Amino acid sequence: ADIESIRLRTERYADTHGAPPRILLAPLGPPAARSARATFARNFLGVAGFAIEEPLAFETVDDAAEAALDADADVVVLCSSNSEYTDLAPTLAAALADRDHDAFLGVAGSPDDIDTGGHADFFLHRNSSLKDTLTTLQNDLGMSVQDDP
Repeated sequence: ADIESIRLRTERYADTHGAPPRILLAPLGPPAARSARATFARNFLGVAGFAIEEPLAFETVDDAAEAALDADADVVVLCSSNSEYTDLAPTLAAALADRDHDAFLGVAGSPDDIDTGGHADFFLHRNSSLKDTLTTLQNDLGMSVQDDP
């Protein structure tokens, strides 16, 4: 029931804004890690009814930032290996800022194992509370809370 309520909240937002919030998955780095984490992120965020763009991979951070701009993504989720995040997170945050694109930056992985230099707005990992994470993201995206009709 909690997850259905989250999905319905996204549907109401889409009805009033013409579309649900857009999420771009940004798979970068080693193929096995980026693929596994992109799949996890898609499944985790997909239950909320967000519009998710899932390219197979990006060659560079600039390619990912351009795709975020082109997609008008509200959220970008970086999908890579723990060791890559130290460089990728700040570089992607800077590339988005250089393009004046104010998207939330998520990282697929546990914050206990990752150093993003403070550039991640949120983390998705197997110990994340699905309900709490999705609700917080909806709040951060400015999605109004209403009682079910």
